[in-house]
Amino acid sequence: MRIAVLADIHGNLAALNAVLDDARVHGAEQFILAGDYIFDLPWSNEVTETIQSLESAAVILGNKEGYLPGLLSEHREGWVYEQFGSMVQTVRDMKPENAEYLLNLPQSATALLPSGRKVYIRHWFSEFGISGKTEAISAKMFREATQNRSFDRDAFMRGVHDFLQRPAIVDMVSAIDADAVVFGHTHLQWHGTCGGKLVLNPGSCGQPLDGDNHSAYTLLTDTSEGLLVEERRVSYDVESVIRKAKQSAVYRQGRVWVELVFAAMRSGFDTFGPFFGLAEKLANERGQSGIPYSNEVWNLSYERYWAGERA
Repeated sequence: MRIAVLADIHGNLAALNAVLDDARVHGAEQFILAGDYIFDLPWSNEVTETIQSLESAAVILGNKEGYLPGLLSEHREGWVYEQFGSMVQTVRDMKPENAEYLLNLPQSATALLPSGRKVYIRHWFSEFGISGKTEAISAKMFREATQNRSFDRDAFMRGVHDFLQRPAIVDMVSAIDADAVVFGHTHLQWHGTCGGKLVLNPGSCGQPLDGDNHSAYTLLTDTSEGLLVEERRVSYDVESVIRKAKQSAVYRQGRVWVELVFAAMRSGFDTFGPFFGLAEKLANERGQSGIPYSNEVWNLSYERYWAGERA
């Protein structure tokens, strides 16, 4: 049996459909989805409904879905900040039944494969106290590392190997009752072994940040010999998605953020880390405390970021 593993769709319906089509062509019969389905682009309802339509799917929530309870509450004081505009509009547009589905997703799940092997799924492991970020788990550091000419895929995978051998990571993975561990969140595609178990991140379906803007997912083949891994990339019409997104209320209400999303979609690299670094600098210069940023700082950061200024 083949299992398609994907994560981090971020409202990108076209990317999701392209990945699902590719997975089915390559024989996927089961799906694992590791969180972050909504926000950023205006198709959160359609993405949620597509996920619900999948048969034989293990689906868990991501940090994006974790924002829903607060945004759905009656307290709207924070909604005056433009940096939350796209999220607020997404919640306004969200169908109640779709919100209810997302709110009831589990934080983790274990998929049982026909062989009897188990795959543990969680969006991220921040509650385990993972620290000491590297380019293996930080899109911002990955982008910075690419400025070094000696950094390539082999160097990246050596960093992944080193990360997976950290004692804290080995202890965490060893304590999980499963043969393989899946997580998302970082938008970086890789796989390796830790404590004798397969560990993988399928990368981002809707917003890859590992230097390749093709949609990422991973195919697992459950065989008598073990789990075989195939990392796949799928093309879709990025510019068509951007043109359509610009016609949406999500774009109108959150233009600055969505333009950063567009830049990431085009380049395949993190734009958010450098932007927030600049916003923090400008906030500090004005004696402001940072997130949430004032609308003045938010919009000035946008102007200076696109003018080429960095923190």
